Amino acid sequence: VLPAFLIAENLLLNQESTVRERISGSFGRWRIWLPYAILGAGVLAIRVLVIGSLTLPHLPDYIDNPLAHVDPFTRILTAVGIFSRYVGLLLFPVDLTVDYTFNQIPVVTSLFDLHFLVGFVFLAALTTIAYRAANDEVNALIGLGGLLILLAWLPVSNVPFAIGTPMNERLLYLPMIGFCVFVGIGYGRLSEVARGCPPWIVGLVVCLLFGVRTSIRNADWQNDFTLFAAAAVSSPNSAKAAFNLGNAYRDEENYKAALGGYSRALAIYPAYAEVHYNVGVVYQHQQKFKEAVAAYREATIHNPNHVGALLNKGI
Repeated sequence: VLPAFLIAENLLLNQESTVRERISGSFGRWRIWLPYAILGAGVLAIRVLVIGSLTLPHLPDYIDNPLAHVDPFTRILTAVGIFSRYVGLLLFPVDLTVDYTFNQIPVVTSLFDLHFLVGFVFLAALTTIAYRAANDEVNALIGLGGLLILLAWLPVSNVPFAIGTPMNERLLYLPMIGFCVFVGIGYGRLSEVARGCPPWIVGLVVCLLFGVRTSIRNADWQNDFTLFAAAAVSSPNSAKAAFNLGNAYRDEENYKAALGGYSRALAIYPAYAEVHYNVGVVYQHQQKFKEAVAAYREATIHNPNHVGALLNKGI
């Protein structure tokens, strides 16, 4: 992504000629772009050497990212819909969570899905802004902001290939660079739009609101229990969030609550072998061996190679 960022910045901002002239003349200045190409190729080569693939070396589990197990059309529809959720998080970071796995974000199968339509509109707007900047119809800095968002989002979007998760807040870190460009431009124009209200007041209010939200969110990160309890509330349809909350209860030896979390996870995803296994572990701790064996057997039905379930069932 970094080489693409540098090229975009060079094309849009660092020349006295028009953006169109810079783009058309860039092919004749290949020596300028050669270091970027070498840098990008080097990063990709290191990735191949370390993990053996440009993408993921193997498909993530269905529970982690269902988009890796659907057809490309459905994957792209859902990915575009997820972009609208990212925009919502940037503007209104209210429901924050560490877990967006199955089935917190249902796959999109229709072109008329609301999330897809909103995401498509935002992506079309950013593309239009970048295109108009390339034609010197809008400020080049605005075009750079839109282009940075698109360039940073695409590799983690699940559009060209599936990644390890359908969505995650940490994946917004790089796209936020472009968003911050927009914020800076907007702040610079506040004095023209909001006459009678100094821009610093608006900035202060925004910083206070986001600061309070950050402080509240920090409390969720005290320990595993507080984190997964918050995730279970913010991601009520995530089997993994319910599973992790059950594990947190189990670690506190609150076995009844742990079984409740596991039950919720299995209600969302009945084929979740790891949950069946942990149900067996809880029953084994309670010396309910008949129930434990049944749970281990269920785990091996959904994952015949589950070592822990096979071992414990034998014991």
